Amino acid sequence: MRRRVVRGPLAAMLVALALVGTLATSAAAELDSAVLTTEVTFGSGITFHMEVPHASAEPASVEVRYGLPNSIVVRRSAAEFAVADGLLRATYAWEPRDPLVVGTEVEYRFVIRSADGSESRTAPAAVSYIDATLPWTTASEGLVEIWYYAGGEAVEADARAGIRTALEILRDSFGAELERPTRLFLYADIATMRRDLGGGASPWVGGAAIADLNVTVLHAPVVNRDSLDLQATVAHEITHIVLEHRTHNSFGGLPAWLHEGLATTVEAEITERFSYGDIMTRLVDEGNFVSLRGITGSFPADSRAAVNAYAQSNSLMTYIIETWGREGVAALLEAYAGGVSDDEAVQAALGVSLDELDRAWLGTHGVESPTFESLTQPEVAVAMAPPDGEGAPPAQPAPNPVVAAAAAFALVAAAATVLLVRRGRVARGYARH
Repeated sequence: MRRRVVRGPLAAMLVALALVGTLATSAAAELDSAVLTTEVTFGSGITFHMEVPHASAEPASVEVRYGLPNSIVVRRSAAEFAVADGLLRATYAWEPRDPLVVGTEVEYRFVIRSADGSESRTAPAAVSYIDATLPWTTASEGLVEIWYYAGGEAVEADARAGIRTALEILRDSFGAELERPTRLFLYADIATMRRDLGGGASPWVGGAAIADLNVTVLHAPVVNRDSLDLQATVAHEITHIVLEHRTHNSFGGLPAWLHEGLATTVEAEITERFSYGDIMTRLVDEGNFVSLRGITGSFPADSRAAVNAYAQSNSLMTYIIETWGREGVAALLEAYAGGVSDDEAVQAALGVSLDELDRAWLGTHGVESPTFESLTQPEVAVAMAPPDGEGAPPAQPAPNPVVAAAAAFALVAAAATVLLVRRGRVARGYARH
């Protein structure tokens, strides 16, 4: 079902959500009628409000606790409050040091502390950080909520096709499915998209997939749009989110070669966006490649080197599927879901060591003595801007983190920075769109 999201002039600046809180404990009966509201000033922050009947003494303090839904990291901030006319009113204006990513959902609640040290609190409520200046239309495809404001049903149809292709292949061939709702934001104007990604995005940024926030943001041009290319890009990015859901654990994540190898394999079911086989052949002929261990971490900042790494990941995934079948890939995902190392996962799933896999794969390309280089880059990946010519790699370098999910979601502070930027916790959305 598609629905139109209508915003008035005032709502173009603020999004107000009225949410009724309920008691979290039996000792807080006075909070049954608490009303929570928020104001989202896009590009600035979120203001949290609470109003609740209050007949007892003035509280010692009121604070708001907020963070990602279901996160163990919660930020606490003192709210301004006053008691008048039998009502306790509290307000806190959160202005994060680093911009939030569009679509981020923030869960929050108010906590009232009495002079004797006892506490009462509201039930948690949630607010979504959305750019209400755009005339969004939303639609749903399974667990994916599609947001777009231009291009009409044609853009929506392309997004749906890409989502369906990715979800069907991942489910039927590799036993991986979306486990939580996720949002896909499609921007017709790339400059607006970069602004809404946090304002610090460089000119070559074409989107981002951030699994911890269950958000994917992509450029979807209306004029001269390649329908199949958009479908493939969406399928690529949704693959990253699905893989993170399938293998989420507290100890590690997927290597880049598995993330990107599978994402490029899925996108190829729609269209060939790059001639990965030809690129791999050229790399081998030039001796300009890295080994499997070299494509384990994040991809290089240079765009041409990044496309080379995509080609190598695609080649490696093709070799694994041809040798062990799609069951071998499913076994790899199952192993990584257990939080094991790369060496342990490959050994358990494929019955060979990481180095044996490396030598066997490169051996099919005539490489006998691979070098072991490292591609050490920041861990939040983003989609690159469109290439200069058809079949050519992007002319601009792959971006630094799009005001990285940790930076883009500053409320979770230093503790969550580790959770969000370590390998695998933020899906590597390396689409070349």
